[in-house]
Amino acid sequence: MLYDIPMEDRPEAPEIARAEETLSELLKRVEDPDLREEIDRASGRVGYLRRAEGYAAGILAALEDR
Repeated sequence: MLYDIPMEDRPEAPEIARAEETLSELLKRVEDPDLREEIDRASGRVGYLRRAEGYAAGILAALEDR
């Protein structure tokens, strides 16, 4: 099961690390601290919802295999 694999050993880990670094570098270019914080929070929310969506899809797939 994917969630039994440590995060650093997952196949998508390098891509996630690159995306986080890119986001961090882009946020440094935003001078308005309030806007920077809003963008950071919004990207975090998108990430959270993507994980939740994947989790739900996995549960549905497991139920279909029954």
